[in-house]
Amino acid sequence: SIVAHLKKHFGDKTVSKVTRKDSEEYIKLRKLGVYGRKPGSNSTIRQELTKLRACLNFMVSKVEPIERRLDPRKKPYIMLPPNSPPRDLVLTREQLQLLYDYCLLDGPQLRSVHQGPEGWMTREARFCILAMETAARKSALLELTWDLVHWDQGILQLNPEGRQQTTKFRPTIPMSDKLIFMLKKIYPFRKNELILDSKTEITHGLKRIIKDLGLPEETSPHTFRHTWATHASEDGVPIKKIAQFLGDAPETVRKSYEHLQPDFLKDVINRPSQTSPQLAV
Repeated sequence: SIVAHLKKHFGDKTVSKVTRKDSEEYIKLRKLGVYGRKPGSNSTIRQELTKLRACLNFMVSKVEPIERRLDPRKKPYIMLPPNSPPRDLVLTREQLQLLYDYCLLDGPQLRSVHQGPEGWMTREARFCILAMETAARKSALLELTWDLVHWDQGILQLNPEGRQQTTKFRPTIPMSDKLIFMLKKIYPFRKNELILDSKTEITHGLKRIIKDLGLPEETSPHTFRHTWATHASEDGVPIKKIAQFLGDAPETVRKSYEHLQPDFLKDVINRPSQTSPQLAV
């Protein structure tokens, strides 16, 4: 957890003893994986240190009684790593089709690759179809259970009963024909309540598929979400509906994808004008 990681590095220091060098050292050690189960990315480390900044600001301005507040002059500077580069890779429709064929089609070649009986699919192949068809975040898919599949209504409930929604909203979405086909295909082979069998990390297996198919090596679980939203916008799906499907705020989606809409700014360049020159025929 965030607190556990910070506590390992800053826990034995008083506020007055924390220096800029301490946060620089924390960034270095987190990237090496000294704290946490795996190395931290810039965005993850920024999130953690931003929490520490927020705690220090609370000590300066919110602690009661006022006499116990931290002197602003003694508040240490917490350095943040630079923002991670934008995750803007978009798979082409041809690349998506290649991935669909690999994961979904029956046949001797596929079964030899998957090393399983007809109808069976590897965990990584299932994840790819789920990610392409739902545009859901990795964590939501890893926690997806069979009882959230509402066959009669044709919908998939991404947020389990009893789980409180967070800023990363998990919507209930309609299931595509491809998704229904895949789920019915693998249902007889289910091992437990989880569609992906376990909540363990999926990235390594995904990388193996990406390499086998010759797809861009930077392809990540997030790529499928970004690709879905990009293609939906290019196809003219209204921003509001894209936002509802992703579980994001319309304004967030608009900033990232509105420029891809087929009619984006067309009313600006083709507006009626009496002074517009006539095109020669």
